Amino acid sequence: AKGRAFLLRHAPEFKAIEALLGVDRHVVTAILMVETHLGQVTGRELVLNRLSRVASVREPKNMLENWKRLRRDDPRVTFEQVEARARYLEDTFLPELVALF
Repeated sequence: AKGRAFLLRHAPEFKAIEALLGVDRHVVTAILMVETHLGQVTGRELVLNRLSRVASVREPKNMLENWKRLRRDDPRVTFEQVEARARYLEDTFLPELVALF
């Protein structure tokens, strides 16, 4: 019901989005519902700051610091595991940072 009301309230914007990007308004609304509860939960940080931090996690100094921190909680954590996670985060979020710019 909230999604339907949101679609109606923002019908002109959704029409423009569909025309410009070719993305169905129902898909956009579903994403907004999952990610922000239709704009009610937008977080406390700027997207640029958050993406920059996550995208830079693969810097050697960051990986070493993360490995040391994680090993304090679990000595079985390997540097290779930290590096694999950092590679995943970089591959996922660096393109998002570029898209933001």
